[in-house]
Amino acid sequence: MTLSYEENLRLGKEYEQFVTEKLQAVLGWTLTRFHTKWTQLRGENKEGIEIKYDRLMQKFKRIYIEVAEKTNSSNTKFAPSGIMRDDNSKMLVIGDYDKAYIFDIIDLRLMYKKRPKWLYYPQPTKTSMGFCIPLSQARKLAAYVVDFRANNFMYKEPEKRLRL
Repeated sequence: MTLSYEENLRLGKEYEQFVTEKLQAVLGWTLTRFHTKWTQLRGENKEGIEIKYDRLMQKFKRIYIEVAEKTNSSNTKFAPSGIMRDDNSKMLVIGDYDKAYIFDIIDLRLMYKKRPKWLYYPQPTKTSMGFCIPLSQARKLAAYVVDFRANNFMYKEPEKRLRL
């Protein structure tokens, strides 16, 4: 089922709230969320942590990383978004209500540029363009893997992460 931009936005905002609370409980991170349209041009929060909900992650065993979007399918051009947005974002938290992967955005941009053979590039939708990372690779690449059900996390030192 394809959801509208507005419905995806609503689900994303609910997930942001969930993750913000869980990151505080599990990792001790306090995020100062930006609420006004003007402050959101700088990023989602003061700390530079972008949060994305991937409701299809478990179904397809992959994470979808957005690089461009249209707020309306009738727009003629895609605008940079997600990891390509020009804001204060340094890390991306992406996942569902069971598990999330936390990546350095610089690593994701490098991955997008290098195009390793295991990345998948789905046909852009009317409003989104991006690439997919298999969960098997995401576990190796992520700086943190957070298990929300167990309220714990795994951190990997940079030298122990898969290198591209």
